[in-house]
Amino acid sequence: MVDKIDGIDVLKNFLEQRYSQYSFKDLEKQDDPSIQTCIKEAIDILGIWLPVELYKYLPIISPFVKRDNSCRPLKKNQIDMWGSPDEEGYFRDDNSIVKGYPRSLLINSTFPSYAGKKIGKGFVTAHCWMCKNNNYNPMVNSFVPNLVWLPKPLAVLTDVEGSFAQQYVQFLSYNIYVKVHVNRVLSKTIKECWSLLPKPYLSLPRKKVVVNFFKYKPRMQKSRISIIKNVQKALELCIAGEKLSKKVISKRYTDGLPNVSKEHLIRLNIELKNYLKTVEEASSLAPEKA
Repeated sequence: MVDKIDGIDVLKNFLEQRYSQYSFKDLEKQDDPSIQTCIKEAIDILGIWLPVELYKYLPIISPFVKRDNSCRPLKKNQIDMWGSPDEEGYFRDDNSIVKGYPRSLLINSTFPSYAGKKIGKGFVTAHCWMCKNNNYNPMVNSFVPNLVWLPKPLAVLTDVEGSFAQQYVQFLSYNIYVKVHVNRVLSKTIKECWSLLPKPYLSLPRKKVVVNFFKYKPRMQKSRISIIKNVQKALELCIAGEKLSKKVISKRYTDGLPNVSKEHLIRLNIELKNYLKTVEEASSLAPEKA
């Protein structure tokens, strides 16, 4: 059985071995240059990114999902609406779907605590770009370069708008993915996604950093494409006025999709069909080893 690593434990060990003078609480002092050095090294060593191969062939993992934290009840008398469709037909998610993407994948790493293991508890999916006007756009919510898995106390630091930690994960993401050669079929989609994300303004000396990646598995790509297809087929059935006989992602989504206006169903259906077409064409042109 493959060992799973605990994000809290691994960060605690990192601090004890390299920065014993700091606690988790100290890391919140992000304006301190010494703390910044610690944060930078922690993100370099402990951050885990999605594989470049996935970016090249499935840059948007779940184009039908929209970030909507309000779907979860904040008070006892509020109704949990996670998984229900919004008025445009998108699946409402509070990051629950995103965080599960790589849990079955091994980690490719030179860091002994990570190599050949899987993430367990204590890890959080951090969005590198958290600006609401863009991150709530389905094109970038599950855009591969916008996602990094970090020990929770580190991930919380990236949630602070304009913070050093946030700037640094943006800087790293840009350096990892933006110059990757992608198939011309998907280049337009990828460029559009990048155009929605502000360029990092953190300026650091160019230094090659060896980061951690989840190991690429074609089955993950195929399963995600299959899910997108299921949603797209469900949209077609609803447009035609037919009943959904199988669950689509969640019961709330299945029950609510027929109530979305036909205009919005048609629009989302076209978006998903076009995306699937480009993804499948890019995959057919991919080298056999991918």
